[in-house]
Amino acid sequence: MFAKLKYLLYAPKIHGAELFSSPEGELRINLTTVERVKGEFQQLNNFPAIPIHEMLDVWRHTPFSISINTAQLIKRKVAVDVPKEQTLDSVLPNADMQHFYIEEVPISDAEKWVFIIRNEKIKEYISLFEEMGFDVVNIMLGTTAQNYIADSSLSKASAIAYWHKPIGEGLAKNKANEAKHKQLFKYGVRGTGIVFFISLLINFLLFIYYTEATNQLSSELLTYQAERQEMNVLVEEINKQQSLLNEVGEQNKYELSYYADRIAETIPTSLSLQQWVIQPEYPKQKGVFRKGVLLIKGNASAKLLSAWIKELSAIDFIESVSIEGFKQESKVGDFEIKVLIHDS
Repeated sequence: MFAKLKYLLYAPKIHGAELFSSPEGELRINLTTVERVKGEFQQLNNFPAIPIHEMLDVWRHTPFSISINTAQLIKRKVAVDVPKEQTLDSVLPNADMQHFYIEEVPISDAEKWVFIIRNEKIKEYISLFEEMGFDVVNIMLGTTAQNYIADSSLSKASAIAYWHKPIGEGLAKNKANEAKHKQLFKYGVRGTGIVFFISLLINFLLFIYYTEATNQLSSELLTYQAERQEMNVLVEEINKQQSLLNEVGEQNKYELSYYADRIAETIPTSLSLQQWVIQPEYPKQKGVFRKGVLLIKGNASAKLLSAWIKELSAIDFIESVSIEGFKQESKVGDFEIKVLIHDS
């Protein structure tokens, strides 16, 4: 990268190319190559009115400084105190300045030239050169270079090249240094822009990551709250059953609330309970309760239900666990199990 930059800014040779439109509308260039030898300016060659597609391959090894003087360039001579915006509005009413490149060149203390061209046309011309393998290091409009040099012995093309490099004292040297600084500034801005873009990208990726993590935690919290609410309902139902059993004198040796708490601790988070009946009535004997029996209904996958039954069977006060019913229509199914408590 640095070698490329050094080549563009300090190349010993440079092409000055005036880009213009022929009467037939064809793009042509007046081209001059200049060289700096021991601080002296030398013109090496001059090629007038070359069709742009007939440019020689050997010219690819030297950067180009281009002056645009095509039919798409708008030229106006105005007073020096007329703003750019006013000149543009007089040519193209209500035009947006962001879409145009405007260059001003003083003629005298009272007048100046104003050159106007659309941004996309400049990009088009630069792309045209770059697609053919030529390096463009500077763009000017109209006769800008000749006005800076003020030397009628130079052709437009050679004046363009002369203006680009610091080859002597006076205005030409100052303008060339200015051009070099613009190039350095351009690369500096690009580098800063790349660093800023990478920083934004990293921040965006971190924002996405933490947003997804927060959403996942929020979802898990809502699930936990729903399960806790469901658990509270079941505990309340157990307490009601406990009260009923106390009233009819059918309380076991072990407290039923203890059984309920121990069983509740084993319930998997992905298993959903629908009904929990402690010591249910006999189907054909109303008011007669089945001592030491718990009926549990809910839905879960067969694998999860099997693992839970195995865990329940390992509890010391449970005599057996049996499946009373299981109906599966998708990944999960509705089940009913019977838990039998050891006799006291």
